[in-house]
Amino acid sequence: MHKKRLSILFGLALFLVCYMGSAKAQEWMPKRIVGMDYPELAASARVQGQVEISCTIKPDGSVVSAEVIGTAQPLLSDYAKENAMKWLFLDKNGSGQLGTFVLRYTFSFDGNLGHFSSQFVFEYPNRISISTGYRLVRTDKSRAGFGKLDRGISGNLA
Repeated sequence: MHKKRLSILFGLALFLVCYMGSAKAQEWMPKRIVGMDYPELAASARVQGQVEISCTIKPDGSVVSAEVIGTAQPLLSDYAKENAMKWLFLDKNGSGQLGTFVLRYTFSFDGNLGHFSSQFVFEYPNRISISTGYRLVRTDKSRAGFGKLDRGISGNLA
């Protein structure tokens, strides 16, 4: 009886190892990364935060759809989604099937950046940081904290 259980367990373990070993894990990696500036509307509203986008990828590597799966700031999600749709991916296994890839965007303010600067940084495999030096300029010193906004962000880094 004991030998029969062991042989059944061994057979089951062997089956699982063979089955799992034959299943090809689909691994996607970015092939074309498209940069972006900090969204001007979000910068002027002093909005920062994170956005997670799930991309559905066609076998040719193009993004067929992008869905927001997590965000603390909805104002940033449209910008991240629009950016993700421009990326191109490479299927490392060559499976020829649809795949998914999650991009994690972090939007923040950086006092070390110049007044008119925006910085895009990609960290392999899926982290994107977009920072800006966008800041409030006081025009009337008697009313601290009030004044016009400096709108020094334009163009793409792509």
